[in-house]
Amino acid sequence: MKHYGFVEKDVEPAAVFAHLKQFMVENGFQVNNESSRSNFWELHASKKNAIRVALGAVRDADAVVAGTRGKFEVQFKLGVWGKDLAIPVVEGVATLGAASAIDLHEEHLLEDKMWRSLVHSIDPKLQICGQCGVIFQSPADLQAHQKVEAQQLQSQMGMANPMMMGMLGMGMMGMGMMWI
Repeated sequence: MKHYGFVEKDVEPAAVFAHLKQFMVENGFQVNNESSRSNFWELHASKKNAIRVALGAVRDADAVVAGTRGKFEVQFKLGVWGKDLAIPVVEGVATLGAASAIDLHEEHLLEDKMWRSLVHSIDPKLQICGQCGVIFQSPADLQAHQKVEAQQLQSQMGMANPMMMGMLGMGMMGMGMMWI
């Protein structure tokens, strides 16, 4: 799910909503439900056909845009929904989860593509982190964020191995001492 509040952008939320809707339609989604009321737009769409229903690979998309020109929020989510739960379970077991992993990866790629398209339609100068989708005003801010992310990842990887080895070693040694 992507959720972000945009401020000081001279863009009409209705135009942002129209962009989201157009993106979904261009990517094979059918709009199932659409509503709007005072400064609030909502859309539910799905990508389904007989084969997708039989395989449990129906894709759903929900989008909400709320606010006024210069201050609005956008939220959207893409998901994989199965109409026949037996098929995805059998498929998952038969492929050792590979089919589910492929579905999730495909969903993530489409959501990321939609997010980039939406953000750049609002302001082409905005920078988007390729790892987490966070938005930044400048390339320098993005680079600083990526540097921190890399340091955190390196720190987590460096700490995890000795800690796990130490815990496992102590556990084994402790268990061995109990048997003596």
